[in-house]
Amino acid sequence: MGKVRSTRELAARRTSVRVPEVIFPLSLRMLWPPLTANKVWVPWGSNGHVGLSLRAEAKQYFENVNVDLLVQRVPRHRLAMALEVELTYHPPKCRRADIDNVGPLVLDALTKACVWEDDEWITRLVQTRLEAVDTPHVDVTIRPRVAP
Repeated sequence: MGKVRSTRELAARRTSVRVPEVIFPLSLRMLWPPLTANKVWVPWGSNGHVGLSLRAEAKQYFENVNVDLLVQRVPRHRLAMALEVELTYHPPKCRRADIDNVGPLVLDALTKACVWEDDEWITRLVQTRLEAVDTPHVDVTIRPRVAP
């Protein structure tokens, strides 16, 4: 039989386990969202009971981003620290891209993929739109925010 350990020993051991360090900056490439933030929610309801639900396209996008981040080996540490995020948009040629409606969907996808605990940790957000391309995507760079 193994050695019986006290609660204090177990607690000390649990806190001494190190989480792998995150190497900054984190750079990743994400798929272009199929819809914009103002088209993510669909109303539903009857008999005076009204609500909103996430569109199927948005759910699928979140799943695709999750799988894509696994392939890119992006760490899932649920970062809980002041962050600086840079989003560089490479929009599709076939439709207009309004960057203030694309950003929220990208940030929500990263939240759902457990890259950070919540997007409230983002203290600086830089968004840049470049020329339209045949394969639209969003380049994301995440850094810890250094106090000015």
